[in-house]
Amino acid sequence: MSRVAWHGIWWAAPLAAMAIGCSHGPAPEPATTAAPRGRPPAPVPGDPTPRPAPAFLYESGTLRDPFQPPASAWGSSADHGRSPAPDLQRPRTALEAFAMEELRVAGILAARGARSALVRDPSGHVHAVRVGDYVGRDFGRVEAIEDTGLVLREAIADGSGDWVTRTRKLPLHRAAADPGQSTERRADA
Repeated sequence: MSRVAWHGIWWAAPLAAMAIGCSHGPAPEPATTAAPRGRPPAPVPGDPTPRPAPAFLYESGTLRDPFQPPASAWGSSADHGRSPAPDLQRPRTALEAFAMEELRVAGILAARGARSALVRDPSGHVHAVRVGDYVGRDFGRVEAIEDTGLVLREAIADGSGDWVTRTRKLPLHRAAADPGQSTERRADA
């Protein structure tokens, strides 16, 4: 048998099987969705009863204000050049355990000409801060307390063994208050 004849048989066998399979009478009619005559249609099950969603309490006091720039853009400006290394041997304060993004200035106090700020840590504790105190992980020292927040001077290692200082602002976190209530209170005694 030649190669051409073998090739023709190879293709003819499946075609013949398909032709025989299609010639066994008419195809069955598709099933209809209509109910048989004389019987009402079966009811369609309704939607399941919705379950209430679990309650969620949103506490914005511990979150970053979405309308403020991220901490990296909080008025930080690096001074170029070498700066003296911070004192790594001094005892660290409680507020130096937290990143600056986790801290909130809750209020500014002014009494007898001296100003202090109230800073809330992530656990909710409030700390009194004065000029010269340290805040944040980057050796941030309070340079000034303004009506709008704290001005800090941070010392950051630049990777080559040198230290760079930058000025950074930690803004006053203003909570929603009643329209007739003042957010700043002064104790001038």
